[in-house]
Amino acid sequence: MDAKKNVLFLYPDPPGFSGQRRVCELMIECLADHPDIRITAITLPGRPRTGGGLGAMWRFVWQTTKSMLRLFRHAVFGSPSGLFVALCQTRSTLARENAIIRFVRAFNRNIPIAYRLDGSNFTRWRGDEPVAHAFRTVLSYGRFIAVLGPKQESIVRERFLGGALRPVIVPNTCEFDAITEDELAGKHNDTDPICILHLSSLMEPKGFVEVAGAAAGSSNEFTICGAITASDEDTRFDSVADATEWLAGQENQHDNLTWVRGAFGDEKKALFDAASIFVFPSRYKVEAQPLVLLEAMARGCTLITTEIGEIPFMVDNNCAVLLEATDADAVSSAIASLADDPERRLDLAREARHRFLTVFSTQANKAKWHELFRDTYA
Repeated sequence: MDAKKNVLFLYPDPPGFSGQRRVCELMIECLADHPDIRITAITLPGRPRTGGGLGAMWRFVWQTTKSMLRLFRHAVFGSPSGLFVALCQTRSTLARENAIIRFVRAFNRNIPIAYRLDGSNFTRWRGDEPVAHAFRTVLSYGRFIAVLGPKQESIVRERFLGGALRPVIVPNTCEFDAITEDELAGKHNDTDPICILHLSSLMEPKGFVEVAGAAAGSSNEFTICGAITASDEDTRFDSVADATEWLAGQENQHDNLTWVRGAFGDEKKALFDAASIFVFPSRYKVEAQPLVLLEAMARGCTLITTEIGEIPFMVDNNCAVLLEATDADAVSSAIASLADDPERRLDLAREARHRFLTVFSTQANKAKWHELFRDTYA
């Protein structure tokens, strides 16, 4: 007989690429061999963001219905020992999560519940808005909430803490192993030209416009990877179509600029391995802990980034160039400085790799999740 405790694991599954979905998948992989816990994963579909028409909406309704039926079957007949929820941070999703938690607790009022936060939308809430009240209500059921770094932990403690809930810092990890010391040294030999990479969801505040601007007049090779995505902080472009047309025009205009519309798995790993410098000049107000920075750290890239969100918890001046300004001139100047100094590139990349191995590796992530799940559910 299986003596493991069964924990229902709910996480979002929006259309397209989702960083939150990916980190939850990595977390489930880390917990797959837990000696005391068995995970039953249930996805919560997200509404189509743009386009798709009636067909996309019907798919959303159908997928949601299947997820709710599966949740009903496991909650009623599966006798779960715990519930874990990766929280989205909108009023509608919090209402959904609240309803789900109430439903599960109707069959087991004392069931242990815990959460994780990946995005940083909640950091913009003062604490007295309706959405903040909904957030606080959901958190009140929990034993712990996993946050990504000290900024998130501080905000949860100051604005939303209640009941028995305790915030716990559990940094992200990524799907890539770290390169070896020898590979790292070979990567940063004095080569000309060197390869510059920007990989992200391509939205204005994450800096793809500035990276494209830095490519103009440079002798180095630039790759921008990702799909154009709209954000509520956009100021330059009126639509995704406008931004797409602009970036395609930049690619046509500059021979040293390549736009890859998206990359996953080995293709994405190859982009990091080919790049000497990874540029992420984000000014995104709700930046959290970007997976792309962890991937770049693991694969030996020298980082140029900013101090927004939880990025200062990830890297400091010993393992990255931290920009104060994020305009194209500042980005271009930082790239040129590193391009001309392979020894500094290597030193920064070596420190970033060490930081990844000690704090953000799969092994460190796995050990933390195993401990938390054992103490909470087993």
